[in-house]
Amino acid sequence: MQSLRVSLESVEQGPQSGAPVQADGSFVVKNVLPDLYRVKVLPATVYATSIKLENEEVPEGQLDLRRHGGGALTVTVSGDMGRVEGTVTDDDGKPAPRSEERRVG
Repeated sequence: MQSLRVSLESVEQGPQSGAPVQADGSFVVKNVLPDLYRVKVLPATVYATSIKLENEEVPEGQLDLRRHGGGALTVTVSGDMGRVEGTVTDDDGKPAPRSEERRVG
């Protein structure tokens, strides 16, 4: 698996800080200001399946540090990506004109 990085992105101000994930799975993000953050995991080939602060699930991946100074953040990730395929049709069920097919994965 590629090198992982945990990033905190301020909901209002964008990317703020992050840290690489060490070989033992640990990470430390320093100098985090009180704010509402989205927790991101990089690279894009993995995604967070669970984010918990002190054993409480972080709703919608948003970490609220405006009233809480921080603590143990547990991020569970997966690289098990899916695939979506389909067809774009018009009202008559015929392929829609000028449609583009894009594949993910």
